[in-house]
Amino acid sequence: MTVKNLETNLVILIKGLIVGIFVSLPAGPAGFYSIRKTLEHGWLVGFIACLGIVTADLVFASIAGLGMYTVVSFLEIHHTVVGLFGGLFIIFVGIRSFTKESTKQTNLVLEGLARFYFKSLVITLTNPLVIIVYMAIFSGIGLTDFSQNHLQSLTLLSGIALGATVTWLLISILVNEFRKKIHGDMISSISRISSIILIIIGSVIIIKSICLI
Repeated sequence: MTVKNLETNLVILIKGLIVGIFVSLPAGPAGFYSIRKTLEHGWLVGFIACLGIVTADLVFASIAGLGMYTVVSFLEIHHTVVGLFGGLFIIFVGIRSFTKESTKQTNLVLEGLARFYFKSLVITLTNPLVIIVYMAIFSGIGLTDFSQNHLQSLTLLSGIALGATVTWLLISILVNEFRKKIHGDMISSISRISSIILIIIGSVIIIKSICLI
């Protein structure tokens, strides 16, 4: 690898880091879900849930970065069905979370940490139009179709993964520190509020999808 190629890949890695941090900051439905799990079980469980978000974002970034315009066109055409499905799933998670006892420390071995990961993964995947946001970001910072350069594709995705993972790790730790300073009743109330927010977000997604028919 030449020095020029090394510098190019370093720049791409740094841009990927910035993109990963940038897309992680808005608190979407999966973010609320992960924060709730952090409040209930601690930073590790919350962080594992956050990794589901990172995984979904990498899927979206891969489609956008590799120029899979057929996938984007399909999603634009079928956005109503995707929105309805996504909204209903988010509402289901919100209702199920609201009806569960928030302060009860469930057995994480029986519950399965993978369940938290996959729930946040599916919640994030129910909004695939984020791919268009990635395409706009990539275009804005000079990152275009990488389908012909696998090394640059891997470098970009590695940067995004690292930036998003570190951001969500810090968020999980900060929320966990806040958790230590409040009592169980307040944690229960915050968890129920986050469940209500999930239900509202899911309802808004469904209404927007219906209005766009």
